[in-house]
Amino acid sequence: MSTGSCIEKNLRSVSYIVLGLVALLAPLGSLSNAAEIPNLLPMPTVQDALVLESSQELVKHISAVEWLGPLAPIALSPFFGLACLSGIATYGPDWLQQRSAIFGSSSPLNNPALFWSMVVLTAVTSLPRFSKVSKPIALAVEKLEAYSVVIILIAMRVFGSSEVETLDGVSLVASEYFVAGIGTLPIDVALAIASAINVLVINGVKLFCELVIWLTPIPLIDMIVEATNKALCVALMGLYCWSPLFATVVNLILLTICIFVYAWTQRRIVYYLELTVGPLVEGWLPRWFGRNADGDVVFLAESWNGIPILTRLRLKGSPCEGWRLTRYRWWNRIEYPLPPFEPKSEAGLLAQAFSLVDDRSQSILLHRHLSPD
Repeated sequence: MSTGSCIEKNLRSVSYIVLGLVALLAPLGSLSNAAEIPNLLPMPTVQDALVLESSQELVKHISAVEWLGPLAPIALSPFFGLACLSGIATYGPDWLQQRSAIFGSSSPLNNPALFWSMVVLTAVTSLPRFSKVSKPIALAVEKLEAYSVVIILIAMRVFGSSEVETLDGVSLVASEYFVAGIGTLPIDVALAIASAINVLVINGVKLFCELVIWLTPIPLIDMIVEATNKALCVALMGLYCWSPLFATVVNLILLTICIFVYAWTQRRIVYYLELTVGPLVEGWLPRWFGRNADGDVVFLAESWNGIPILTRLRLKGSPCEGWRLTRYRWWNRIEYPLPPFEPKSEAGLLAQAFSLVDDRSQSILLHRHLSPD
């Protein structure tokens, strides 16, 4: 490999790392310039075009399997999973690099700078998980870690797919776009979106499990769980190296299970964080996180009016003027007016339980964290 190509690969890998850590994608070009690409590539012959056109469906299938297979271990430990992929591509055996395009010599993962950067980030984000004192720091940056790796994967898929070559030395992206007349960007975007959903859903459920483990009063359980998580990540990555198809099947099974419990776990993550961290944040930064004009943050202790248990709501009002519950969603908010009623409250260890009644005289049991004042 020439010195110029090595420098180019290093610069490209560094750009992927920066994209992930900053969590920001800058505009990297437009499809309007796609017409200029054929001038930079050798045009295939008619025979090459027929061969490529007949094998495109198989190429897309293999590419999707190789791309979706390692997402489960990456979701379980984002930086560690990406370090494993880059380590295999950079220092792995030649037969494995030749068998899989994702580990090939032209893959963006085949770079020592990317590998050692992921190793350092793995150490920085994993060591705090061994102790209950420092684990909240790791849990706080868990989402940032997942989003960073997702953006790295999207950048590699969308902007690095042009480096996968055919036997004729012609880029698959250029071949599919100019020979078959079908742009590859929609395919890459679909796989990128699927990868993002895959990683974030599994990682979100895993974050709930880690939060429950952190709240469990057993000293060494955090260290054991973290070691088990890393071992499972290595096992899944080994399965991927042995058979990308089996790894993809395992990933899809795990993703399906996580999809069914995702909303259930996310409501409880918000609830547990509000009870444990909410009073501290409200006491330290009352101007931003204290009680405001939107009302107090409350959670349904029981399902009510079609709203699931532990849904986060806003409560505002008084026993004389009446109450109003507001449910905020991404796309809208729903208000539920309640008649005047003197709430019955009872303070617990971490939360205050109190009940109201709606216009049908049904009881509404709510939880609210104890105010620092």
